[in-house]
Amino acid sequence: AFSQGNGVGDGDGDGDGDGDGDGGGVWAAQLLKSTDGGKTWASQYYSEGEFYFNGIDCADENTCCAAGEADVSATPGIRVWCTYNGGASWSQTFFQAGGQYSAMPLRFVDATTLHVGGGIMGEIGPSSGFSIVSNDAGRPGSWNLTNSVPDVYLAGMSFNGADHGHAVALNILQQTSELIFE
Repeated sequence: AFSQGNGVGDGDGDGDGDGDGDGGGVWAAQLLKSTDGGKTWASQYYSEGEFYFNGIDCADENTCCAAGEADVSATPGIRVWCTYNGGASWSQTFFQAGGQYSAMPLRFVDATTLHVGGGIMGEIGPSSGFSIVSNDAGRPGSWNLTNSVPDVYLAGMSFNGADHGHAVALNILQQTSELIFE
């Protein structure tokens, strides 16, 4: 996954380069695929001005999902986009509206279990970390909030089986803690 902001300064404080102060146009989200070991890349999905991707993982060569977010756009919130045909098509399978939501790590535990981690951001830092889980490879309607941890943001996740995983949690002071899922 590849994401970028254009970073152009225009004096209106939103960093998007268009002078209107709305923050729109900042984000670009793109999913690329290489079939020759990285020598060339083909774009499978591209969106500008709505959100950016933070994490991607694949269960196999056909099933992949990516987590994205935007705090300022026409549709602020977190979303998950998935493909089930090797990237020939991608669709949004999860959306939680609200600029306070942020999602970064996304990991398949097995062929069907997918975890997305993140947090709800307050005015000065995280108010709650969360793990959202799909038991149907990220398909719509298969998502459940399984864990909520106060005052942290889940910044990284790793699993060594469906019943055991680790997460890096970041607090308001930028200190980290290890969380263990059992």
